[in-house]
Amino acid sequence: MEWIVTNGNGIVCSKDELAARREFIGMITGVSPSRWHIIVKDINNRFYYKCNTIDDINGLFITGHVGEVWEICKSPGIGKFDFVVANTCIWEDGYEKQILSELMHARQDIILWYAKQVVSLESGLALRKTNELENKGMFGFPTSKSERILFKNREKGFMNALKVAFDKVSAIYIA
Repeated sequence: MEWIVTNGNGIVCSKDELAARREFIGMITGVSPSRWHIIVKDINNRFYYKCNTIDDINGLFITGHVGEVWEICKSPGIGKFDFVVANTCIWEDGYEKQILSELMHARQDIILWYAKQVVSLESGLALRKTNELENKGMFGFPTSKSERILFKNREKGFMNALKVAFDKVSAIYIA
């Protein structure tokens, strides 16, 4: 499995947080992840951190802002994964469906798991579906609600915990 963390504002703030996130990955998978590598992923030369767990799981877990996740999901080679986990906000209604549609261009049977959202009131009185990273617990880095649920259910095995912690995005669109 591959793990990507973007360097967007509020996602990774220090080397200690990155090390703590790597330790967290090991705890939820039961597999020691590789070291973080820096990769350049988009036309704006933004870099992301990537590590791998050597296991029988063919997925990609992305933590980042929704625009960054969107760019990663459009990148070549995304179709090699059986599923993608988007640990991000929906922000605009239906955005998760747009990301799934983009993924399905690369691979028709790909599955998208999306972080559980909370509704927040933004400036201008707009209601948004968000996935705020908060420093709850003793993880050493800000976590999403879904990450905390994933950790709580880790004894069930990664895939079973994933099904509890994240929402599977349906390809059916209801207008």
